[in-house]
Amino acid sequence: MTDEERLVCPNCLFAYQGKEITDEYDLNFRGFSKEISAEDDGGLILAKYGICPCIPLDAQEGSFNIYGTPLILESEHELKPEFNKVSTIPIHEVKFAFKSKMTNAIGDHLISQLEPPYKIARYMSSLVEDTGGDEVKFEKVEDINTKNEWFKLLYPYLWDMKNLESNIQTKFHILPTIYLHKTVQMNHIEPFWIFMRRFGMNLRAVKLSISNYPSELPQSVQELVRKLQFYEVSRSSIDSFAFMSREYSLLGNLDNKQLNEIVDNASKILAGMKESEYRDGKTIYQYISDRPLVSDNLKIGGDILPPVGIIEGFCLFAALSKNNPKIAEDFLQQMYPKEQSSIWQWSMTDLGQAFGRVDVLNGLIKMIKL
Repeated sequence: MTDEERLVCPNCLFAYQGKEITDEYDLNFRGFSKEISAEDDGGLILAKYGICPCIPLDAQEGSFNIYGTPLILESEHELKPEFNKVSTIPIHEVKFAFKSKMTNAIGDHLISQLEPPYKIARYMSSLVEDTGGDEVKFEKVEDINTKNEWFKLLYPYLWDMKNLESNIQTKFHILPTIYLHKTVQMNHIEPFWIFMRRFGMNLRAVKLSISNYPSELPQSVQELVRKLQFYEVSRSSIDSFAFMSREYSLLGNLDNKQLNEIVDNASKILAGMKESEYRDGKTIYQYISDRPLVSDNLKIGGDILPPVGIIEGFCLFAALSKNNPKIAEDFLQQMYPKEQSSIWQWSMTDLGQAFGRVDVLNGLIKMIKL
């Protein structure tokens, strides 16, 4: 070891500095030693340069590393602060830096848009530490991250996507990935264009995002694409979109009781669509489901996105129209804003765009037998 060469902890890199344990007595007490001879009985672990008191989060009860981690030379540690081509889960410090990078990419002022369905926790859980001395203290650090903390759930997918080469902003890559995850894994329903608008994306930005989204995706993300193809409208998806719409001011300021009643009625509309015959022996729901509502502009991982939120939006509009026609029309205008270069028009076929017209929807409502 040269005077210039630093020591590094394989788990926390240089965060150990000032807390390292190098005294031979303290090391022996924890099961380590700076020197191991052939005569030793094998009860000690070699820690030539001392140990870091950090305890890996995945340490198993009874294993030696619940007492610390041997320090090594920096030259012995292949430190890669950037992101490997092979998909791996980063160590704690790199993971924390990656979270900061993702937060900056999304935008500090927009990160709150992830909530719901995710929760925003400002700090990551600390490593458990032994503070040294004769008495070893194994005091568990409380996990301050909430159950649905956004980075905790998303980082395996975002990490995989970060490994792909791209010439566009990171934000353009990660937003579609977040949309896939929240729709498939969290059952948080909203149309793609509403999600992208909430994060400040205009039509030009969305086109860039989709056109530069990799055609060959990491397995984890491709699996989300595959599962999304089985998406189907249900009471659960109507309920999700209804509460999401109120959360983001698409729907009026209704209390939970009012909103639940609307969801009940919207679910009856959906049931009526599945029972009312349209033509050629097909129900209204079957006829609509058999026709493309989303254009091939909106293709991810080789597949066109399903019409998430479109039928749900119609069912909510129909339920609102009965008692709250003004709220119903306002809701539709918020969902399908009349603006030039709109994302929703670019995203949808002519038939899909018809769901943004009050006259078409009122005509469809009259055809449903309840």
